[in-house]
Amino acid sequence: MYVHKGRDLHRRVVWVATWIDEITGHTTGIDQLEGTRETVLAWARSRPAAAHLITAAHGSGWVPLPDSDDDVELPPLAD
Repeated sequence: MYVHKGRDLHRRVVWVATWIDEITGHTTGIDQLEGTRETVLAWARSRPAAAHLITAAHGSGWVPLPDSDDDVELPPLAD
């Protein structure tokens, strides 16, 4: 499960969660949701996943999603 910020078709900032089911390196399923911070984090946490990851706020790459939604910090998006 990956959580990050993105932009919709109208260039508004949205939160995005993507669930990817992989078996031995092959993708067998993908599901995605975009919306508000609260909606996306709740959806991401409700999905079974080997790991829940979020875009690193400092540096690049992915880090584990914090246990508390209050601790979730994402970098700002460039315009």
